[in-house]
Amino acid sequence: KNNGYTKLFLQELTKQVWSGKQFYSNVPIEDGKFLTASMHYRGQISTQETDENIEKVQASKAEDFVEWRSNNIKSSVIDVAPVDANISSTFITNTPSTQPHIPTLA
Repeated sequence: KNNGYTKLFLQELTKQVWSGKQFYSNVPIEDGKFLTASMHYRGQISTQETDENIEKVQASKAEDFVEWRSNNIKSSVIDVAPVDANISSTFITNTPSTQPHIPTLA
């Protein structure tokens, strides 16, 4: 396996999950700030590379997060790759931009 290709693919995978095109909900991310985020990678991935990618995201998207919460992105690496790919990623976030889409029960 070519490590340079894997590193580039990891960077591209991280960009894709943050783009908003991969979200399961139709919520414009521009309508609010992120409270927290969690990135879960699967496959033979270096934890150092994942940490470097998360640091880049934190630096580039600092204004998209609430100011009062530091270290608001957590990541994990699961060594077992998915059946149909070498690596994959799951992105979970909490943002108040979903609030207008949830009906009030009161």
